[in-house]
Amino acid sequence: MKKILVIRLGAIGDVILTSAPLLNLKLSFPKAEISLLTRGYLTGLAGMFSGVDNLLPFPAKASALDLFRMGEYLDKQNFDMVVDLHGNIRSLYLTKHISAGIKVRYDKRWFERYQAVKFKKINNSAPHTIDLYNTAVQRAGGKVFARRPIINLPFNRPRQLNFDRAKKTIVIAPGASYPTKQWPKKKFAELAVEIYKGLDCNIVLVLTQSDADFANLTAGIPPEDKCLFLDANLEKLAAVFSESDLIVCNDSAMAHLGSAVGTPVAAIFGPTHPTLGFAPRGIKDIVIQTDEKCRPCSKHGKKQCFR
Repeated sequence: MKKILVIRLGAIGDVILTSAPLLNLKLSFPKAEISLLTRGYLTGLAGMFSGVDNLLPFPAKASALDLFRMGEYLDKQNFDMVVDLHGNIRSLYLTKHISAGIKVRYDKRWFERYQAVKFKKINNSAPHTIDLYNTAVQRAGGKVFARRPIINLPFNRPRQLNFDRAKKTIVIAPGASYPTKQWPKKKFAELAVEIYKGLDCNIVLVLTQSDADFANLTAGIPPEDKCLFLDANLEKLAAVFSESDLIVCNDSAMAHLGSAVGTPVAAIFGPTHPTLGFAPRGIKDIVIQTDEKCRPCSKHGKKQCFR
């Protein structure tokens, strides 16, 4: 085995989860050159995954012509194996276009997930997405060593936080891919203030422009004990999370990023559910949820709540 291509185009959290099967492939085939095809904006983050030798950027808004050209390019690279960890129409086309001797695709558990969403059939022992990825690795002839996401930060990286290290540092990240997946900002702000008062700790706010007003809701936390990161890139956030003691977030990419750097995560799940396979996978991670009969509302939490 000389050349292996792994395909996972997005989204952020899903790509972070591929860090485990990528490491497993490298440990199983140490002499192979492993390439990862993913969205261009994720290559900086993916560059910190163990086992990846080459990063192949895929356009965020690829046209049919872009897809064809990428297929032509990939076919000329003489890959021996293609591991499709996405399973959508683009990755299926690319996999079919490439002349590789071994081709495997991960099982998305489509029917089980459909039953969970449509009929609320909850399987508390359902396999995690990483386990499904690793099953594809096994079908390709590899072995499973890593079962959690892992990011390797540069050893000599500059410190991102200038807080008093004698205090604990708690990250509050109220964002999510869809508004329906976000616990109310006001509740998050109240929680941040309560945590600060109860633990006498440092508070880090991870925000985007869409929730920049959140900082004003935490006026009860003195400036010297509070730090704001607005629209920070994923590489910087990975370093920030590694210097922290706890990440409090929604069901979002931030949960997987925290797990990948080894920081405990408390993830709030609303319309989604761990049975779908996307819960944070760290040793000390927890999911905060209520057993509403209508959950999960949808696979990715995009649909509006009917209640």
